[in-house]
Amino acid sequence: MLEALPGSPACPFPRLARDLSTPRCEVAKVLVVDDIAGIRQMLTHALDDEHQVSQATNGQEAVRLAEIEHPDVIIMDLDMPVMDGVEATRLIKTNPQLAGIRVLAVTGQRNSERSRLILDWCDAFIEKPFRVAELCETVERLAAPPLPGN
Repeated sequence: MLEALPGSPACPFPRLARDLSTPRCEVAKVLVVDDIAGIRQMLTHALDDEHQVSQATNGQEAVRLAEIEHPDVIIMDLDMPVMDGVEATRLIKTNPQLAGIRVLAVTGQRNSERSRLILDWCDAFIEKPFRVAELCETVERLAAPPLPGN
C-alpha cells in the first residue's frame, strides 16, 4: 500500500533499512515519471536523501529528460496522458544511447494488455499499491553496479 504523503501524521519516513547483501550504489540519478503530482512528490521525498531525483509528468517528457540527463534508473508509471509508459520505455530501450538505463515499471493493472507489453522492455516491475520501502530497495538494486562476474 502507498505510504502517506510527507507531512501527514502517518508519514515519519525514517531512512529505510537496507539489505547488506545488496551492493550499495553511489548517488544514482533517478527519473520519476508519473502524471499524479502527489505520487511524484512522495517518491522524490523517499529517494532524494540518497539520490539525485528529477521528475517528468508523462512519457514524452521522460524520453526527452532521459536524452538530456541519462539517469541510472527511471521509475515509469504506465498509465499517463500524452505518451504512456509502455511507448516511452520502448523508445528508451531501442535507442542505443539510452538502452542501458534501467527502467522500473509501476502499474495498478498487472494483468492488463499494457502491463504484459511492458514486461518485454522493463528491468523490474512493481504493482500498485506498493510499499515505498519495496520500491526504494528495487531502485537500489537496479542502480547498484553489477557484481564481478555478472
